[in-house]
Amino acid sequence: MQSIFATKGLHPRNRFNIRRDMVAAQGLPMALSYGAEKPFEARIEAARIGSLDVARYAQNADTGETTPAKSRRYGNDGGLLVALPLTGAISSLQNDRCKAADPEAPGPRQPSGGE
Repeated sequence: MQSIFATKGLHPRNRFNIRRDMVAAQGLPMALSYGAEKPFEARIEAARIGSLDVARYAQNADTGETTPAKSRRYGNDGGLLVALPLTGAISSLQNDRCKAADPEAPGPRQPSGGE
């Protein structure tokens, strides 16, 4: 993947705003906010796999919000978002359905050999 943005080397006070502007420039219909007390850190990497454009966003503790209207306005309402949290928790609310995931929580129990 090719790096297209990183907060490394940016002044901590400016990191989130610069990254938020970068996400907006990419045409992603998200309202972003950051409320953590530690300095914001992020990376954006991109690649093309066949005819599929793939972007990887890595960041700490931010909140992104989008709506179907925002997606239609940006013309990407047919897109797919896959979120794979490595630490912490992530939640998604779509229409009236909510899903939360915590990668550090124990997963489903697997049956052992004699059960």
